[in-house]
Amino acid sequence: MKDFTTVTGTKEYGPVEMSLRQHIIDTIKDVYTQNGFSLIKTPILERLDLLCHGDKGDNSKLMFKTIKRRDKLVLDKPNLNEEDIVEEGLRYDLTVPLCRFYCNNKNDLTIPFKSIQIDESFRAEKPQKGRYRQFTQCDVDIIGEPSGIAEVELLVTAIDAYKAVGIPTNVEIAINNRKLLSAVIKHFGFEDEAINNINISLDKLDKIGEDGVIDELIKQGLHEESVKSLVRAIAQIKSQGMEKVKALNIDASLIEELQVVIDGVKALRPEANIHFDITVVRGQGYYTGTIYEVFAKDLGYRSALGGGGRYDNMVGEFSGVNTPAVGFSIGLESVMVILNENNVKQANNKLALIYSDTDMVTVLKIKDELKATYQVAIFPRQKNFRAQLERLSLNGFDQIVKLENGQLDDIKNI
Repeated sequence: MKDFTTVTGTKEYGPVEMSLRQHIIDTIKDVYTQNGFSLIKTPILERLDLLCHGDKGDNSKLMFKTIKRRDKLVLDKPNLNEEDIVEEGLRYDLTVPLCRFYCNNKNDLTIPFKSIQIDESFRAEKPQKGRYRQFTQCDVDIIGEPSGIAEVELLVTAIDAYKAVGIPTNVEIAINNRKLLSAVIKHFGFEDEAINNINISLDKLDKIGEDGVIDELIKQGLHEESVKSLVRAIAQIKSQGMEKVKALNIDASLIEELQVVIDGVKALRPEANIHFDITVVRGQGYYTGTIYEVFAKDLGYRSALGGGGRYDNMVGEFSGVNTPAVGFSIGLESVMVILNENNVKQANNKLALIYSDTDMVTVLKIKDELKATYQVAIFPRQKNFRAQLERLSLNGFDQIVKLENGQLDDIKNI
């Protein structure tokens, strides 16, 4: 017998769950557009040279690549390698496609350019709760604004979006700065070329702990005592905050750059729980400045609900013209987990019109009349009416009305 289950790491959605997903997407999009961002769409397929060049972190290792087709695919070539077989890649996030879009259309875009992308991305990572190989991101980005006003605008917009979709708590924003983190790393004697790999390992601190990060960095050939001093200092900064950073005599302007964003968000959204966290790294290698992640820890879900940061170099590396850029992404799957676990339901207006012994035109005419108030679907009455009602309820219908012999009954809850 054939297996009809989904491919590992993917998920299918029935009418009820899809209705909630679409409601969340529409709500987020409305908040984004109200804040002056404009919707764009980019292809799922992207050129490999851009995808591989754009990240410089772990994401490029998780990329799905497509096989060459027809006469381009020559499998009997001697010493065959990956480049001989693959041609394009599925996007692993929406940032690289956005930068390509900007480079391709910048002469027609506003300065700064403020975009919305709500679309699917693909990563060949290990599936887990709230994380799939195919997933939807809800992104807002600002290209062309170098100052902290961009970060503050994005974070305020994100706070409003989380509230609008019904997250039943004030979200927690953990914020850091890649330049500040790099300065801390250099303080312990590491060179520039080691920073990216150190960041990738530090990003795993919550998962593998201090000892795991230390072992991973030592295996990369880094000096053992320097690694231990760095990782222990990172742990101390996490618990003691910015004062511990200041004690290292780090460039004060880097601290100020981060503080401006924190103060700006608190001034506009006093209820916001935003705080400095040196252990926020973000796995993507393209981040250059402010980085942030959003959590709802008091709801029992530890994974991030979203995040982002500043990536000032990517557009310049693609086009040769230095252009500042910063973004924020809400993870739809993580939001769905929170809402489902906390039994947050979408207000429903679906009505089932159950008919029997009534001519087709009458059924459809009455449906037209009810459509002014309800979302109406028609169903012939089944012999096992109780089972029919149960199935309707499972598919998101909470009200029914019966039409028998041309006579319409009162609307009732299922």
